[in-house]
Amino acid sequence: ISFAGEMMRPNDTNILWADDDPCMVTDAEIRRAIELARQNNLKIILKPVVNVRDGTWRGFIDFRTPDKKPDVNAWGKWFDNFDKFLLHYAQIAKETNCEMFCLGCEMGTTEPFTGRWRNVIADVRKVYPGVITYNANHGNEEKVKWWDAVDVIGMSGYYPVGADMNKPTDDPCKVPNDSSVEGMKKRWAPIKQKLKFVSNKFNRPVFFIEIGVCSAKGNTSIPWQHPDKNTVYNADEQARFYQAVLEAFWDEPWFFGFAW
Repeated sequence: ISFAGEMMRPNDTNILWADDDPCMVTDAEIRRAIELARQNNLKIILKPVVNVRDGTWRGFIDFRTPDKKPDVNAWGKWFDNFDKFLLHYAQIAKETNCEMFCLGCEMGTTEPFTGRWRNVIADVRKVYPGVITYNANHGNEEKVKWWDAVDVIGMSGYYPVGADMNKPTDDPCKVPNDSSVEGMKKRWAPIKQKLKFVSNKFNRPVFFIEIGVCSAKGNTSIPWQHPDKNTVYNADEQARFYQAVLEAFWDEPWFFGFAW
């Protein structure tokens, strides 16, 4: 169950949430969603995230001084606000016995602040007794240095395995698509090795807390792509993506599972 508080701009230290953000779901609505999930025999990951209202991706949150250096004071204010935001929903997760609590999603610019993250996680653990994870973006698995502070390594599994990334381009949109199951399993192999290394290093299981692909031609090369009216429907390619990733990871003892 995921929902978002908001920053007005990517360099705004304030985070609007709960009653301070009229665009956001209320606590009562979150509790009702949890209740409905329970009625349907579902286990629950409660996942509060921070979005930017002007449309900037949360991975670009940043605070800089006029001379373009990191603004330590602004980052400190933001982390203080982020801590309060998480603690509010960690309390709801505790009261409703959610099985897992996720500390946000794909905030790559925040991840180098290891000490700040460790403090946030320690504060959350004082409130919430269950399993804690964080959702890093695909490709950032080795950049997070504080995986040992959480219980599960959460990853967005939007790796462009439908494209032959050995071709001389960094843009998967320009690489010939190969969405065969065997082709995609072959490209999952080095990703698996990297994830296994991180899992072993921190002694934590890896979880694809986000994974999926639109039912559209070519989207296995750009699985992060949102629905687009110009794309061509292809459910078979989507199915092959799921088959390939299930076959690649299902039997790995260090792999925790998938959230579709």
